[in-house]
Amino acid sequence: MIEQDLERFKEPQYKRKHGTGFEVSAMTGDDIADVLQLAINTARQKGVCRYENTDIGLAAFKERSLQYLEFICQQNQIADAEDARRLIPSIESWSIYLGCSRMTVLTYEKTRSEDWAAFIGWMKNCIQAVRTQLTDLGKMPVLAYIFSSVNGYQGYVNTSEVKIAPIEDKQAVLATAESPKALADRYRAALADSESKQDVETAENTLI
Repeated sequence: MIEQDLERFKEPQYKRKHGTGFEVSAMTGDDIADVLQLAINTARQKGVCRYENTDIGLAAFKERSLQYLEFICQQNQIADAEDARRLIPSIESWSIYLGCSRMTVLTYEKTRSEDWAAFIGWMKNCIQAVRTQLTDLGKMPVLAYIFSSVNGYQGYVNTSEVKIAPIEDKQAVLATAESPKALADRYRAALADSESKQDVETAENTLI
């Protein structure tokens, strides 16, 4: 019985067949054409943008972001009809469409009003929802999804990174910050406290 079970679970039964997994294939021009064309069109039509920290700036930022989602839908409908490559939303391509960098968008989120932060958070959630859906359907590599989830929304800093910082010597910092007179007074006070404790201990020993 055991031997029969071992036969059933031999390794060859679990080898992936070509085309069923996420094998890396050779790149073609079609794979990157849409992203590059997006960048070229944005640079020529809009240029590199800075959105003002005003209600008007926020309205422009929102409208351009929604146009990006519409652009993705339109391009993928064309791709479906022509059986071509599809565009997958990402923080990077969204930023390109806005005409700024990814870090600029993240800076807007952290440093501007709650309205800015709320909308940017919502857009990031929309992008992540698409990538989650593709992963659940088995159409996006899990590692790519994990990387974008963990690092893509911040500064591409590995979360397992350990940073070593020196521990400050508080006494040394205090000593360098005090004036000579304050330093002398503090040590006199400490000396007086020490002598006072010795007197108490001597008195207690005498009473015993």
